[in-house]
Amino acid sequence: MALITKRDKFTPTTKQPVYYSDFLATMEVYAGSKELNKITNVDSVKNSLRNIILTNKGERFFNYNFGCDIRSMLFEMADPGTESVMKTMIIDAIENSEPRARIIDVIVSAQDELNAFVVTITFATINSAEPQTLDLILTRVR
Repeated sequence: MALITKRDKFTPTTKQPVYYSDFLATMEVYAGSKELNKITNVDSVKNSLRNIILTNKGERFFNYNFGCDIRSMLFEMADPGTESVMKTMIIDAIENSEPRARIIDVIVSAQDELNAFVVTITFATINSAEPQTLDLILTRVR
């Protein structure tokens, strides 16, 4: 059943159209209803990019080329060579797995005091020219 509303001069019309939508990984529901929370548009693409980078290749069944083996690089020496290899791995993984994002720039920098790498991805979605950024901190677990 569709919900039909009447538009008048008091109804705001600045609502963004929904191009992409995904469910949250936590599968939470809206308070007071039985609908799942969802993320839309740029937040959906950011969530997808985060999942691609944090997934190892071969980890997803029947799609062995999905993901990025970035975790294997976290135990390497923090030097410009490692940063360059990580940048290439991230760009390749995103270009192969996320058609909604167009990569503008990827910056990988080592943080010696945190024993981590900071990744900043600047991208634009295919339906918008406005650049977006996604910041990730990749740390060693063991």
